[in-house]
Amino acid sequence: MQDSKNLIIAIVLCIGLMLGWGTFAEYMGWVKRPDPAVVAEQQKAASDAAEESRKVQQQAADEAAQARKLPIFTPSAGRDVLVETPLYAATLYSGGASLRSFVLKEYRTSIEKNAPFVNLVDEATAAVAPLGLLVNGQPSWSTGRWAFDGNDATLAAGESSTLAFQGEVDGISVRRELTFRADTYLIEEKISLRPLGDQARTVRLGYTVGTDSAGLSSGQYDSMRIAWSINNKLDEEASEKTLTSAGLLETGNIQWASAMSTYFIAAVMPQEFQNMTLKGRLERGVYRAALENPELLLTPGQDRVVQLSYWIGPKVRSMLEQAPNDLVNCIDLGMFSLIAKGLLWLLAFFQSYVHNWGISIILLTVAIKLAFWPLTAKSYASMEKMKKLQPLMTSLREKYKDDTERLKKEIM
Repeated sequence: MQDSKNLIIAIVLCIGLMLGWGTFAEYMGWVKRPDPAVVAEQQKAASDAAEESRKVQQQAADEAAQARKLPIFTPSAGRDVLVETPLYAATLYSGGASLRSFVLKEYRTSIEKNAPFVNLVDEATAAVAPLGLLVNGQPSWSTGRWAFDGNDATLAAGESSTLAFQGEVDGISVRRELTFRADTYLIEEKISLRPLGDQARTVRLGYTVGTDSAGLSSGQYDSMRIAWSINNKLDEEASEKTLTSAGLLETGNIQWASAMSTYFIAAVMPQEFQNMTLKGRLERGVYRAALENPELLLTPGQDRVVQLSYWIGPKVRSMLEQAPNDLVNCIDLGMFSLIAKGLLWLLAFFQSYVHNWGISIILLTVAIKLAFWPLTAKSYASMEKMKKLQPLMTSLREKYKDDTERLKKEIM
């Protein structure tokens, strides 16, 4: 009982000590009472710091939201954009950057003096929009809104020019930057993608090329076809029946895809070519190829960049060797390619000096004859010996025509 009382007294004393210690300490002078003015100033400083922090956070949020927003897009009226180089004259449509014409200045349709230049994108081909961009399977040149505020480009030797086309397709901002160079048929492209809203998006891009068989194919030994390189192996489909009815569908690591003849090619070469899908078809005489990449994730406020290249022009081996993705393999030299490459190098060597392919072929023939002259000389010597022995052989056959065994012994 006494213990319980003591416990209660101790608890009461502790509570009283806790409640009255502050007042008692101030009374004794051990602790000074805070100055109300100082306390108010400290509270105001803390409140100001909190407000400043809130403003900084709000400004950062506003800037992030602004970054996700794109400038107001105003589409412009479509027009033709001309690109003139020493090698070709190209016409693009500003509404999506598809090709309307691509005239080769160094190649004519025939050997006649005034024959027209080869046009790899004639009227029929232009109708299917080669160089057009597919966004989620949609033709961006007809479903999107585009603007182009640049000028036509005329390039002298050694010069280059980049044309930028800005568009909105399927809720995605698309910027196409095409770089043309005066000394090559290679066209480089940089595509920048960004969702228009605040939500992440996925997108599939398709890159198209095409060309008409009219004027490019001259028979069964120069047929048009869809060609591609998958896992560094050249493959082709030339059957008009297959390309017209079922079409072509391939998937894998496709370095490039093209519509080509023996001498000309329109090809697309993606920088990232893993798990690509190739679609090929023949429509109204136009051979079309489209490469589609896997889905890409687009993040609000950030550009997703895709890079690729095109080759539209002749299959000149020395120039194709500078193209990416081993496009030079579109020239199929067959099973004796090692020998063929050596002979081509020697032929080009002669041509670089005489500047005439006919004379170069004659010189190559003479060089081959000289290289094989020792074997040819031995063959001629053997033939001369056989001529001298021919009368003796004839008399032996006549003498032993009824005795085959004796004839063999005499000949030996």
